[in-house]
Amino acid sequence: TIFVLVILLLVGYIIIRYVANYGIIVREYPVYSNKINYDFNGTKIVQFGDINYNEYRKNVEEMVSKINLTNTDYVIFTGDLVNKNYSLTEKDKTFLINELTKIKASNKYAIKGETDKEDFTEIFTNSDFTILEPNTVYNIYSKESYMNLLVLNDNITPILLDDEIYNIILTHNPKNIDNILNYYHPDLILAGHNLNGGIYFPINKSKYTNTYYKINNTDIYITGGIGNHKYEFRLFNNPSINFYRLRTSK
Repeated sequence: TIFVLVILLLVGYIIIRYVANYGIIVREYPVYSNKINYDFNGTKIVQFGDINYNEYRKNVEEMVSKINLTNTDYVIFTGDLVNKNYSLTEKDKTFLINELTKIKASNKYAIKGETDKEDFTEIFTNSDFTILEPNTVYNIYSKESYMNLLVLNDNITPILLDDEIYNIILTHNPKNIDNILNYYHPDLILAGHNLNGGIYFPINKSKYTNTYYKINNTDIYITGGIGNHKYEFRLFNNPSINFYRLRTSK
């Protein structure tokens, strides 16, 4: 009957609009490589992204709390702080700076997404994050050892990387991955942007909307983020952050 149909539609709307948008999942992954030496064995990295902040402010405090529960060594934000349809107020900026400053890690890094403008630099700089620029290699040290961090987006400038070193590439949008793999053979790629599809169905999914891919010897992880794009809808795909433990080979 029409009444039953209306009830089902109402329940469905409540689930995709409200229930599925709350309760952040921490997706934990062991990352193995024979290029991860013992100085980095057990190193913890949290990747978060796609806050897409708007007037709802949802999930930000919970996200910070769950990051801190991991007792991580590194935190990496992979872009899209603010929803493209929302303009931050001074109150919003203060709120975000206060929350992001609470994140506890020895090293805090951030890269820009396509929605990140001038507010991005102000907020992350005042939250004790180092903003990483594209086409620049950054060294991460542990004792006498180091790994490479490289940010790559649309415009790739080929840079010589030592393949004997563990190389991590950060890119906001997974659409860049194929082009990256044309130039580089990294050990790990971290991306975000597409919210793992938002509304998840295991069939007919777009490329690079799953949480994990393995291409040749490259591990690729794509975080689901904690916000939304145009519509406040999720289904079978809760807000999430990624938690990695680096390990020497099995």
